[in-house]
Amino acid sequence: VTSDKLIEGGCGYHILGDFSFYAGDWSGGREALMKARDAATRPSDKVGVMQEMAAAAVAQRKIPEALTLLDEAQKAADTPTTAALVPVNRGYTLLTAQRYKDAIAAANDAVKAADGGTLPPGFSRNLRIQALRVRVSAEALSGDANAAQASSATLDAEAMAHADDPVAQSTM
Repeated sequence: VTSDKLIEGGCGYHILGDFSFYAGDWSGGREALMKARDAATRPSDKVGVMQEMAAAAVAQRKIPEALTLLDEAQKAADTPTTAALVPVNRGYTLLTAQRYKDAIAAANDAVKAADGGTLPPGFSRNLRIQALRVRVSAEALSGDANAAQASSATLDAEAMAHADDPVAQSTM
């Protein structure tokens, strides 16, 4: 693969964006990721870049910008799998903003997607685990100990049901 092909597909811009963020150049990183998003030819690549842009916005405490980017990512998703992680990322963003009820709602949306039967089994299980992590965090941070304990028990049950899955085991 030549460097021209990397730039053409957005990958080179994506890498440049990551390097810029790690170097503390937020505006340069955002600019590079915008180019990566614009150069991406597949909706899944565009969605991935938009979610990374949202994460960078959260790191800068630009929550409204992050939520707007996640809205755009949700609209750009062309398959259930591409769309599935957006509510989890929205939940993490809302946790950062201390909007716990909204984070729980986003986590519940992701659980519904995981349990809906339209996603591959392994992906669905991992999505469910990530969503439950958001939910238990939001419940605990909002002071709802009973709900947090119930969600934690659900995570434990998920881990016990899938003893061969290291992702599930990491939740115990």
